[in-house]
Amino acid sequence: KGLTECYECQPKPAQKTFPGCTIRNTPSEPIHCIVWAKYLF
Repeated sequence: KGLTECYECQPKPAQKTFPGCTIRNTPSEPIHCIVWAKYLF
């Protein structure tokens, strides 16, 4: 008892997300193009 940390005590890993417009191939803002380009390279 008390040997391991609880699940709530450990930070969850951040998920890698992308704006929806890059997923549907129609960027609506310049930042979406930058994020997409960084993902490629």
